[in-house]
Amino acid sequence: MDALTSLTEGWIAGLQLAAISIKNSVDRSAFITEFSGSHEFIVDYLTDEVLDKTPAELKEFLLQTSILKEFSAELCDQVTGLQNGARCLEELRENHLFLMPLDNERRWFRYHSLFADLLQKRLLEEQADEIPFLHQRASNWFVQNEDLERAIYHALQAEDYEGALSIIEQTAEDTMGRSEFTIFLNWLHAIPAEMTRTRPRLLIFGATASLFSEGEPETVSAMLDDAVKADEGKDYVGEISAIRAIIATLKGDIEESIERSQNAVADLPGGNIFLRSLVIGNLSLAYISTGDIVSAAELFSKVAKSAEKAGNHMTAVMALRRLAEMALISGDLHRAWDICKRGLAIAVYPSGKPLPVAGVLLAVQGDIMREWNQLPAALDLINDGIELVLRWSELAAVEIYLYLARIKRSMGDVEQAQAAINTARQISARNEASRIAPVIVNLFQARLWLQLGQLAEVEKWEKEYQPFTTYLEEQGYNPKYHHHLLEIEGITFARLRLAQGRWAEALNILEPLHQAAVNLKRRGRVIEILVLKAIASFKLLENEKAQDLLEGALSISEPQGYLRMFIDEGEPLRELLTSLFEDVRRREESDSAGVSVEYLNKLLTALTTDSVARKVAGQGEMEPFSDRELEVLRYLATSLTSTEIAQELYISPNTVRFHIKNIYSKLGVHQRAAAVERARDLGLI
Repeated sequence: MDALTSLTEGWIAGLQLAAISIKNSVDRSAFITEFSGSHEFIVDYLTDEVLDKTPAELKEFLLQTSILKEFSAELCDQVTGLQNGARCLEELRENHLFLMPLDNERRWFRYHSLFADLLQKRLLEEQADEIPFLHQRASNWFVQNEDLERAIYHALQAEDYEGALSIIEQTAEDTMGRSEFTIFLNWLHAIPAEMTRTRPRLLIFGATASLFSEGEPETVSAMLDDAVKADEGKDYVGEISAIRAIIATLKGDIEESIERSQNAVADLPGGNIFLRSLVIGNLSLAYISTGDIVSAAELFSKVAKSAEKAGNHMTAVMALRRLAEMALISGDLHRAWDICKRGLAIAVYPSGKPLPVAGVLLAVQGDIMREWNQLPAALDLINDGIELVLRWSELAAVEIYLYLARIKRSMGDVEQAQAAINTARQISARNEASRIAPVIVNLFQARLWLQLGQLAEVEKWEKEYQPFTTYLEEQGYNPKYHHHLLEIEGITFARLRLAQGRWAEALNILEPLHQAAVNLKRRGRVIEILVLKAIASFKLLENEKAQDLLEGALSISEPQGYLRMFIDEGEPLRELLTSLFEDVRRREESDSAGVSVEYLNKLLTALTTDSVARKVAGQGEMEPFSDRELEVLRYLATSLTSTEIAQELYISPNTVRFHIKNIYSKLGVHQRAAAVERARDLGLI
């Protein structure tokens, strides 16, 4: 009923007719899907009761204006060639003839969708030869009123392909700048291919849109080849170089990408803001690949400012997205969040709705929220980001699906985490333009298996995995241009060695990665590497070294509020954090600790809640513990009195005693020593 109400737009008679029809229908679902003004009951009613009883002048007006999705009196006059628009609309409104106002001033209207279906069908039967002329007049009116998107629609309906191409050329850069790649490609696909092959500028924009949204290298290369042939005056050398530079990046040939990008920057006209910004952004990506986030951030900052100034929202947002990622790599979560907010403020239509490209910023914010352990909010942001991004670039969604997998894993939803990775893999396989995306997906899959303890799966994967260095060598690419991906690969294999109990080998892999990350100011990566080194050292019984390494990671992460970086490491890190806790508590009194007890408490509580406490509660052995109870329980293992625990936690002694009473009850004990012993047996402290 909800579906029919939507289709009939609440029209009571239409609902009644639909009910009669659906009652006699074998396939009700198909009926609802196909329900429209062409259905026999609707047609009969509207024909007999409405259209055939309408005066001839008004009927002619209805038929000819039915080609319009939205209309005003002035537009109707243009289409019909008469000056009766205002009078006819007033008569329709007074007689309640399926006219739907679209604004408070009642200047713009549309017909009820079912009525419009009938009108268009009758127009085709009675005045088919007139339809192209009606659309042509509508297109001309929209051009005059600078509504080029609607002008293109009507030009295409009129099969005025030359006119449509001229309008598309006028709006091409603005359309691309709004990340409306699918819309642009739909326009081009509606025009015979032989007519676009002589227009190099459109071919270049078409190749750009196809590259980002469809990812089919053969299609893109064919369009660029046609552009080269059509560019008899060599006016578009820079534009063509720009697209080939982006293709080289996707292929993994960063050296070629840098060379082509530099050539494109030199050859591109100064006024071509869209492609100039795009190619500078591509050059910045090349710097990211080398690990040089400082140089990359400088370039992206310039791109964002120039593109924003020029009104090129897509390029500005993409640059800001990369700037946010640079902030994440440098370990500055708060700055990354603020950059995303800046981008979201400009990634909007005049109506205030977000542009499709805004999805990439929402995804980055979602990943930040995940790191702050705000998982429901993170999931909402990621889902909104995916919905928007899929409107313009399927390839751009690969990374966001991996963000989604990470959130689902943190939420304990293993099945959906795997489903998100599978979707990312399918997209990367379809988009043959990228040689990098499948590698990242495979590494991400291995990491999920490791988190789930599925060591056999990872070991099988390792035997079949082609190291990225081997791929680079086969292609003749220089490894120095792929630091970013080689870093991810190295960390993945270090995690595998940890899972295999090969602690020293893990440290051997991590050490050069650590030095490089420090030298390149990749502080976000430094945190992760320090944590892994600390776990390896702890397993090698080098407790003091392990605590120093972990405290170094914590001192960087605390100001930014990192949580999941530690929580997702699970039990091995919880043991190490517990051993560090008492030492830090003692040193905090003399201001010699590099991290606060409050932060350690927060991490330990989150770790326990996320793993052990949830497992115990799930087994029904006892009531689950609150976060505050877990904090108090941890202090019970120290020599502090109830009053001193209250001072540490900034709560009253009575509140502490209340929590202790609950702890004893849940553990089934009556004394502090017994509570500590029982908690240790259960792995709670």
